[in-house]
Amino acid sequence: MADNLIKAKVLIVEDDEVERISLHSALEPNFLKVSSVGSGAEAENMAKEENYDILVVDYGLPDVNGISLIKSIKNILEDIVPIVITGSSSIEIAIESIKIGAYDYVVKPLDIESLLKTIITMLDERDKLFEGRNNLQTIMTDINNIDLLGSDWNINIIADPNANILKPHKKQIFNLVEKCKNIKLFKRG
Repeated sequence: MADNLIKAKVLIVEDDEVERISLHSALEPNFLKVSSVGSGAEAENMAKEENYDILVVDYGLPDVNGISLIKSIKNILEDIVPIVITGSSSIEIAIESIKIGAYDYVVKPLDIESLLKTIITMLDERDKLFEGRNNLQTIMTDINNIDLLGSDWNINIIADPNANILKPHKKQIFNLVEKCKNIKLFKRG
């Protein structure tokens, strides 16, 4: 397994005890920590106690649907990445899952190898996103410390249309804009 899987913490939320135990047993050897619970309420409590990286959640839980639980847990753990599992191949559930930030939607019975590959890909993408976020924060800090001399500064900013990384740095960007004569914004994608 990849090194980044060793460091990841997984929270499984599955009400079917046999499936929960099976999934827990299959994932546990690959991750730093794997926890599993049978209800949304238990999952919320676990999310308050531990900083999980991955949430594998059944859509049809007895006390809450998986979509509502994802929203609730993302309020606790902003960077957790959910994967929805379900016995239904409903396109509506799949679309709803992706809209609220689920990385994937997997129909039961689960193919553990496929799920592991999905998680590996997700962790790699998340690590790249975090690296980009950290680089942008460093750039924004540097921008605040720059004193632009002269009046003919040109800056090109390339923004990913799906990224919201620039939003928290509006003030720094506007400070930079005031100092520059010509700024061009290019939308990537």
